[in-house]
Amino acid sequence: MKLTILHNPKCSKSREAIQLLKDHDLPFVEHLYLVNAVEEKTLSFLWDHLEKPQEMVRTKEDLYKNAPFEIDNKEKVIQKLQKHPELLERPILFTEKAAVVGRPTEKVKDFIKKLFI
Repeated sequence: MKLTILHNPKCSKSREAIQLLKDHDLPFVEHLYLVNAVEEKTLSFLWDHLEKPQEMVRTKEDLYKNAPFEIDNKEKVIQKLQKHPELLERPILFTEKAAVVGRPTEKVKDFIKKLFI
């Protein structure tokens, strides 16, 4: 099962998630989403597989506060995240069948246990 993490190396929670994956010797693909945009089909998959898809938006960022948009509208969220990847929450981990926003870090631990241990 392929495991991918949408990662921002400047984010402590994102670094903690990477370390948890390494601690469990889990192979993973690290996607630096601020360097390489997340494809529309991937964002759509995440929306469909996250327990609370609205959590994929960083609503505390000034960019969101200054120009809020409907975070309950899948198409608008995907459109905004493609235009402004800095609004994407991190870390997000996903496989072909499941996805999780890794905040708090306990969610990463639960995701690993559920799918890999």
